[in-house]
Amino acid sequence: MSIRSRSFNHHLSSAGRLVILISLLIGMGMLTTGCDDSSISNQVVCGDSLLDDAEACDDGNTNPGDGCSDTCVVESGWNCTGTPSTCATSCGDGVVAGAEICDDGNRSPNDGCSGLCTVESGWSCAGSPSVCANTCGDGTLVGAETCDDGNVETGDGCSDTCFIENGWNCGGTPSTCVTICRDGLVAGNEGCDDGNNVPGDGCSVSCTVENGWSCDGSPSICVGNCGDARIVGTETCDDGNTDPNDGCSPICAIEAGWNCTGTPSLCTSTCGDFLPVGTEGCDDGNTDPGDGCDADCAVETGWFCSGTPSGCAPVCGDGLRLGNEQESTRCDDGDLDPGDGCDATCTLEIGWTCGGEPYSCIAICGDGLVLGAESCDDGNAGNNDGCDTFCSIETGWTCTGEPSECDTICGDGLIQGFEQCDDLNTDPNDGCSASCTIEPGWGCQFIPVNTCYPVCGDGLILGSEGCDDLNTNPNDGCSATCQRETGWTCTNQPSLCETVCGDGLILGAETCDDGNTMPGDGCDALCSAECSNPGGGTLLAENGTAMGVDYCYEAADSVDTRARKACESHFGIGACCIIPDGYSGLQWGECGMGGSDDTIHWHPDNHPEGHCDPNYVVGDVVSPGWCGIILGNFLD
Repeated sequence: MSIRSRSFNHHLSSAGRLVILISLLIGMGMLTTGCDDSSISNQVVCGDSLLDDAEACDDGNTNPGDGCSDTCVVESGWNCTGTPSTCATSCGDGVVAGAEICDDGNRSPNDGCSGLCTVESGWSCAGSPSVCANTCGDGTLVGAETCDDGNVETGDGCSDTCFIENGWNCGGTPSTCVTICRDGLVAGNEGCDDGNNVPGDGCSVSCTVENGWSCDGSPSICVGNCGDARIVGTETCDDGNTDPNDGCSPICAIEAGWNCTGTPSLCTSTCGDFLPVGTEGCDDGNTDPGDGCDADCAVETGWFCSGTPSGCAPVCGDGLRLGNEQESTRCDDGDLDPGDGCDATCTLEIGWTCGGEPYSCIAICGDGLVLGAESCDDGNAGNNDGCDTFCSIETGWTCTGEPSECDTICGDGLIQGFEQCDDLNTDPNDGCSASCTIEPGWGCQFIPVNTCYPVCGDGLILGSEGCDDLNTNPNDGCSATCQRETGWTCTNQPSLCETVCGDGLILGAETCDDGNTMPGDGCDALCSAECSNPGGGTLLAENGTAMGVDYCYEAADSVDTRARKACESHFGIGACCIIPDGYSGLQWGECGMGGSDDTIHWHPDNHPEGHCDPNYVVGDVVSPGWCGIILGNFLD
């Protein structure tokens, strides 16, 4: 018996038992049918191998997945025929059913699912309908695969999706792949591929990197290996390194200002091309010496150079006068200090002159500017004005300001400038004032030392003077040294001196001094001899004004003596002299006056020209232009 027959009998037996059970239940009254017995005979039973009108199939079982479902419906992907139903899958309908491994909806070969719905070699299929894909890496070339080298590695010519990679050719099964040299694609063990078959460009015709080159990219871009001491490609030099500023740049191009020759390259700088490079300390575009940059492009002593091209200037403050420092307004005194004649930019400062060997600066004396070692500068180079020819303050002076104003130092004992005196102090009233001028009434002498003394005879009583009567005549009460003479008293300024009557000394106008001032003893209280001759009298002016002088003479006196006494009664004893060239040899007047105008004189004889006639009498006091009348005359 077949498996299908056994399944059917099994199902039939079960149905029979169900029928018997139902019948028993009905007979026992426990189950009613609701229909008559005839309906039971028409009941559709799926799985009974009987194909009823309501069944699409009945394969004698209710097992699913065999083409006829447990409800006797034809399952998708199956065809069922006959009674009992025989079911078979439909290969090519897109439904994987039964023994089908795949079903891609067609029965075409070589698409992964064969016409028998089996998976073809080199494929894998999944899903319903089946989607089939080639199995890349199995060494079998199927489907859309352009190669299959038995692996899924990339970079070996056949990709992990079994397509020929760019730059490769693949053939055979399993595929063997080789690179395509000179196609511009770097593949496999190619060191480079620059897309051409030109040698000497870095990538050889066999796609290997040539010596001295490095290649990168695809297609390859090749450049010389700068720094390997080989000159290749566009390199214009290669000095075995990639250091800059040695003549050959890091990209092996000759740097500006250099010449390079040989392999490896030897580079030397070009002096005089405006480019300071290499060991050049400067390059000013020429090879002339003396401009700061010499013929070998080294900075000359005393210069500094900077910039490109080099600009050179003298080093200020090194004491070397170079370049424009030799101009009349420039200098270099060996330092950068201002205020010493040469400033921090080596420019000559106002008021200075510089020169000599060694080079130095000195202030210009006499320009009114106090600079450097100058202690003064009064705008001239003269001496004896406080600031000397070397602009040093002279002894006895003090100077301030600019230009200097100098003043003498009063009180230092030195007579300078406009000082008239200097007595080592500034005290007033000692002859030399606080401003060192001679005070009125004083005189000063300077040898051996500066000392001041009162001027005797000027009417001013100063210093040690006891008097000053406007003269230096002796015997008038105030001596030639302005000291009060014995027997005199002096008052006022200028001094008025009078004899001391009664001291026993006959002085001045005194005609007697009997040691007392008692009258009636021959010498009166004014020390005038009391006159025993009544012929004496008082002198009067011609206008009748009393002259305040009495005179007296003796009867035995000569006319000449009488004239003298009359004069002395007016001017004082010893003050009268015969006037030379007078009207007569007996004409008397004040000593030293000589009978000039405005003098008073006496003569004993008639006036030669008859002055004051007819009133004139012998003994009249006569002055030019007027006549005097005397009470009593010289004659008895």
